[in-house]
Amino acid sequence: MTRDCFVRFSSIMEQTGRLTASRAVSVEEQLMIFLFVVGHGASNRDAQETWQRSGSTISKYFGIVLEAIFNMSGEYIRPPDMTNVHHTIRYSNRFFPYFQGCVGAIDGTHVSACVGGARADKFRGRKGDTTWNVMAACDFDLKFTYMLSGWEGSAHDARVLEHAISEPQNSFPFPPPGKYYLVDSGYANRGCFLAPYRGTNYHLRDQDDSVDADPDGVDVGESSSHLNIPQDMDMGAFRDYVTNCIHEGSSG
Repeated sequence: MTRDCFVRFSSIMEQTGRLTASRAVSVEEQLMIFLFVVGHGASNRDAQETWQRSGSTISKYFGIVLEAIFNMSGEYIRPPDMTNVHHTIRYSNRFFPYFQGCVGAIDGTHVSACVGGARADKFRGRKGDTTWNVMAACDFDLKFTYMLSGWEGSAHDARVLEHAISEPQNSFPFPPPGKYYLVDSGYANRGCFLAPYRGTNYHLRDQDDSVDADPDGVDVGESSSHLNIPQDMDMGAFRDYVTNCIHEGSSG
């Protein structure tokens, strides 16, 4: 974060009344404590040493800033315009008309969590670390449009999505009829969620051994309007690859 960005951020927090300075801790210091812990994955003890504050003070202001930022989410994280085809889709011969109904992509990400005692097992993901399973949606401008946190790392991505769409208080941004989100194979292919069909070959080499392909990938056509997809690319990497292609196409 640049200095100008930090100054503007602290001004917004103070002018809107989300944060107020105390006799001992300014708004700027409250924000710096929070950003230090979040940005560096620092412990409470690390923050105590850096800012020369007690552990209770660090915890208090970290919680205050966290709540203030959470309350800002409705102003800065908004659903995209889902009624029209996004310009990066409409004006791309790679993706139009094939993805004209797509409004974004959804996936889960694991955020490290410090959990002790008997509760730790619920937070252990596939790699053995304790994490939160956070679901996020993004649009074709590479902006987050929805996030849902609070699930343990052991929770399956499909379960988190089911909770997001079944509980009204989660305010999930459902697309209009005919529109959909792209999801990976960890989710069900249903309704407004388009997942890869299980058992379907997505590489020409899987379908026809006679196809002459590049050794590093599978050329799915001579036209530049097609993608060259590496065979060992998983769906998460494929989704990132498609997003980057769209971003490059829109900037070009």
